Amino acid sequence: MRADAGAALWTSTALRAPWLDGLMGFVSGLPASLLICGGWLATARARQRGLLALTLLALLAISDAAARLGQTLIERPRPCVSLPPALAVAPCPDRPSFPSAHATSVAAWAALATVCDRRRWPLWVGVGLLVGISRIYLGVHYPLDVLGGGALGLALGTIAGLLTRGRLGPAPAVV
Repeated sequence: MRADAGAALWTSTALRAPWLDGLMGFVSGLPASLLICGGWLATARARQRGLLALTLLALLAISDAAARLGQTLIERPRPCVSLPPALAVAPCPDRPSFPSAHATSVAAWAALATVCDRRRWPLWVGVGLLVGISRIYLGVHYPLDVLGGGALGLALGTIAGLLTRGRLGPAPAVV
């Protein structure tokens, strides 16, 4: 835990810049999800949109429930609670920290998109990494929270992708 706390402190101090505060808050919110889901839905074939929307919503519900179950069972305090409060850029959520629900959801969607269209995996990995870094930068997660959420989301998204393979169509080329 000491290395994890040190990494969180370093990320929150060494990378701190006023212009990044707003950007990281923006990235951490809905935009990353909208990039993946909204872009994919907008470019999907009409006959695939219903199944795609249902799959994305189901995956969100499952990944969020899995992350919240992990948070309840593990009850790890967030860095904005256990580290100096001046490091937190965003309001501190009242739920435990591990695993990161944001990282779980984005990794699940990225894994699903990658299974459906492997050519664009760098885009999905990039979005997932950006969201994960933003959660650490904002002071609401430790790096291991993000890695744990990413691993959980990767597993859930891969399973969903294998179950729906060939029925959802490729992920969007440009979002």
